[in-house]
Amino acid sequence: MPRSLLDAAKRYFGFPVREAFSRTCPRAIFVRGEIVDATISAFSETYARLCAHSAVEPIIVFIDSIGGKVGVAFLICHIIATSPAPVYTVALGEASSSAFLVLQFGRLRFAEPSTVCAIHRTRTSLYGMSSLGAEECLALYEELHALDGKVERMLTYRGRPEEEIINMLRRGATMSASDALRLNLIDDIIVARSLEDVYEYVRAVHCKFQTARA
Repeated sequence: MPRSLLDAAKRYFGFPVREAFSRTCPRAIFVRGEIVDATISAFSETYARLCAHSAVEPIIVFIDSIGGKVGVAFLICHIIATSPAPVYTVALGEASSSAFLVLQFGRLRFAEPSTVCAIHRTRTSLYGMSSLGAEECLALYEELHALDGKVERMLTYRGRPEEEIINMLRRGATMSASDALRLNLIDDIIVARSLEDVYEYVRAVHCKFQTARA
């Protein structure tokens, strides 16, 4: 996928171009920019509308995100994991931090060649927490430790080798699409000339997947 396509893809996430794209790729959801509280509202609203139309046809989630709130990402992951409609995830440009977790929950996970992925342990800011006592600090530490364990299990559930992925997560690592493919953190790299081509490619893979299961 040429870099110019990535630039064009980013324009599709804005209004009113998003409406034009929704006509050519009607069963797509976008996760772009920082993942914040409003992200889950937008995601769940679009997801509910698509499932109301069809709980059988595949949904394709396009991701170009630096990450953000892990709790919000977990909610998106839960929606994908429990969806009656098959959900495929595609990384365009960047899938870092909590956005990388969302990428992992697709039935199949794709990325374009220039995609950058980044994983690291859970982080929080201590700004404004100087009034916390020892017990509160300990509780916060235990909560973050438990969250890190959950993230590790999520990433190593399908990825291999397990030890390498955990070490990358603990020290923080940036990887290319080819690195992610080698570690089984994505299933395929898509080289295409347009977002519509990517969309149709994933739908074709879904059809083959369904035929093989029949």
